[in-house]
Amino acid sequence: MKNILLVLVIVFLPLHVSAEESLSQDGFDFHYNVFPTLSLTKDVAKNYKIKRSNKRGMVNISVTKNNDKGLAKAVEAEVIFMVKNLYGQDKTFDVRKISENDGAIYYIGTFPISNGETLNFNVYITPSGSQKQAHIKFNREFFTD
Repeated sequence: MKNILLVLVIVFLPLHVSAEESLSQDGFDFHYNVFPTLSLTKDVAKNYKIKRSNKRGMVNISVTKNNDKGLAKAVEAEVIFMVKNLYGQDKTFDVRKISENDGAIYYIGTFPISNGETLNFNVYITPSGSQKQAHIKFNREFFTD
């Protein structure tokens, strides 16, 4: 039940803040979204040791590949985040891998945000078993007040 709750919260609840986006490349699907951690329920935040705050952002990445039956299966990957604000200052944060019992795999990171701050994300993802690296580039503006 907690696994389903996490998926629903991470993927669907933040739609009002920032919709999940995806990229398909070389047979892999890369799903990503970014939102304030205050969007998480208290239970989910506690369970995954994520600080809920309107002054903290969270990025979530997952990688899937369709199996022989056409069903999406989670894939492990090497994920590297490079995040800068509009002044070119780096936002550094740790990336954690979360593996669920149902086979889902997420790569998450949290970072401080300020009101009106725009962050530029460059995410480099190398799926396990692949020699090709995907590059996802996007930006997000955060409102904390």
